[in-house]
Amino acid sequence: MWRSYVAAFLFVFTVAGGFYMHHYTAQEAQSIADQIPLTLQEAREDGRLDKAFDAFNRKASLLSTFYVHSALDEIAEVFEECFTYMGLQNDEEYQAQARRLYYLLYRLPSMDDPNLENIF
Repeated sequence: MWRSYVAAFLFVFTVAGGFYMHHYTAQEAQSIADQIPLTLQEAREDGRLDKAFDAFNRKASLLSTFYVHSALDEIAEVFEECFTYMGLQNDEEYQAQARRLYYLLYRLPSMDDPNLENIF
């Protein structure tokens, strides 16, 4: 009988831990996305892009545990493109890449949602 209790406890613990980590990683991805400056002027003024990139690098190992590595690699590449366009003072391209980066970070948690599209 005690084995049934242990099995039930482990099951509940595992499911609760999965939901918590999904919520936590979604919150972290969205907090990084909220730090991204969408205009070149904002990016130059206070170094918000550098801060967002540092936050992404700090959380990348945790995020890579739960999300597909190719999605995180794409986010890192778009960060580099943003830095490139910021250095070139190309406002239009920077804004396009910053919006893309914002979208990728907001979309990241939904890639892991249990739905038919993600299963098949």
